[in-house]
Amino acid sequence: MNEKIAKARQAFQNKKYKQALSIVEKINKSRSKQSFASLELQAASLASLKLHVRAKEVFLKALPLAPDNTAKANIYYNLHAACKFQRQYKDAKEHLKRAIDLVPPSNNIDWRFSLANLHYQLREYDLCEALCAKLIVYKTYTVKCMHILLDIAIARGAIDKVNYHLRQFEGRINELSGPEILSVYAQVESTTILDYSNSLNKALERGADPYSVKVLQASKLYKQGQAQESFEILSSFYPKQLKDERSLKRYYVLLGKIYDTHKDYSMAFSSFTQMNKLTRQTVEASKNKGNELKDFARFTSVKFSEESYKPPLRMFFLVGFPRSGTTLLENVLDSQNKIIALPERPMLDDVKVKMILDGYSYPHDLNDFSDGYLDDLRNHYFDSVAKNCRYDSLEQFDVLIDKNPINQIRLPLIKKLFPDAKIILALRHPLDCILSCYMQNFAISQHTIDFSDWKASFERYRDTFELYDGFRKYMEWDEYQIKYEDLVNDFENQIESVLKFIGIAADKDSYMNFNKRAQSGVITTPSGSQVRQEIYKTATQRWLNYRDYIAPHIDIVRPYIEKYGYTADI
Repeated sequence: MNEKIAKARQAFQNKKYKQALSIVEKINKSRSKQSFASLELQAASLASLKLHVRAKEVFLKALPLAPDNTAKANIYYNLHAACKFQRQYKDAKEHLKRAIDLVPPSNNIDWRFSLANLHYQLREYDLCEALCAKLIVYKTYTVKCMHILLDIAIARGAIDKVNYHLRQFEGRINELSGPEILSVYAQVESTTILDYSNSLNKALERGADPYSVKVLQASKLYKQGQAQESFEILSSFYPKQLKDERSLKRYYVLLGKIYDTHKDYSMAFSSFTQMNKLTRQTVEASKNKGNELKDFARFTSVKFSEESYKPPLRMFFLVGFPRSGTTLLENVLDSQNKIIALPERPMLDDVKVKMILDGYSYPHDLNDFSDGYLDDLRNHYFDSVAKNCRYDSLEQFDVLIDKNPINQIRLPLIKKLFPDAKIILALRHPLDCILSCYMQNFAISQHTIDFSDWKASFERYRDTFELYDGFRKYMEWDEYQIKYEDLVNDFENQIESVLKFIGIAADKDSYMNFNKRAQSGVITTPSGSQVRQEIYKTATQRWLNYRDYIAPHIDIVRPYIEKYGYTADI
């Protein structure tokens, strides 16, 4: 028997998992021949073959036979891994915690970091922060923990926490390599106003790519209004000298913005195209899946519950095509004492994930929910609100505004959860929206992929508004439309009007000084630096400078140019 197990183990070590599995399965057919070693090896072989459901079953059989705590801990760790592959994250977390409890702290550092990651994935931010604060002292995990801590601070909109973590990080720089140092400051380049020049110099001394450092320095100068100085830095080297794609994309988008500032529009468009070409290559390599827009396009009805539901706050959803002015409006509305406006936080994404983990098809099963399950989803939504806002309590607020452009295509889900929710639709000239999206270095997702292709950007606009109009065939909702152009040209009257729609008495002093408030928070959208300024009008009618590039595709969106009262004579 021992010889057979040794043979199976040898096959496993040689990555001949099917051979190993065949041997141990024959052994384990007889209950009397089963042992911890044979069951553990069978489960490990199944896991290596990505047969995680069966692997989990066999790991559970092996668990009572574990000879000591170390063996038992390894089984729990493997159970955690099997659950993760099945997206059973809560079960994975519990198994991992049991594994950690069975091993001395000095021997479970890797596992504790895995637990921190699970807390992060489950958006259990307080637990994640507490673990990372302990693990950050270990050099192997200093940078990894710092990335997580900064991500959490950014997700919560806590600029003070971002700056706190960066100051703490500065005290550990001497222990780290240049690329590690650079990766942290690249992460927060768009969110902090701290001067980290000395840290970048330290990164250079410790082997960071000098050209990537130059890009960060140029970006900082550009945001401080020093476009010419930024351009001089970018002109001091060739893009092919950049070693990583992230820096290269940052280089091209920054160069494009500078050319746009200098009114060299052909060079600007060429730079944005180079940036988007890199994005498309990444998308093709990642084989990104999922198309929520098409999924909702196949949706034809929403069945509403006969039971009434009253949320703890009056619900408003601020939606609109990306780059329509939603970030500006959200920050203005958030200045009002009775309103909490959350900027692109993942509450509906969390609801979506819960549905999928609970075995539902999203969004196709929306009409199959019981009233009890709907209440569970609503509670989950507000749990996510609590995790993703900067306040300990929402009791002082009357209104919650969930701002996320993506939610424009999720109206059936919104109305299913919150039948009385009202919609604020932010509009902007379609051509300015499309151009601005093409100019952004968006994080890659199914919702931003199309913006890496010029024609597809027009099609995305058309498809989004076709879908939105299609919802009206089977749903009704209370909607307020506000145009970006009207907002920047007639700011006071427009804000008074939208606050009247919301039903809040306007605090003029607060909304007139909204940009000062915005400076104290993290803005994670590409509009961040603009929102922190006073109202400016330079972003309107920008499309006119790129009309030669727009002309071949304008008919794709012409119906919506006309529908919303815009003109486009090309």
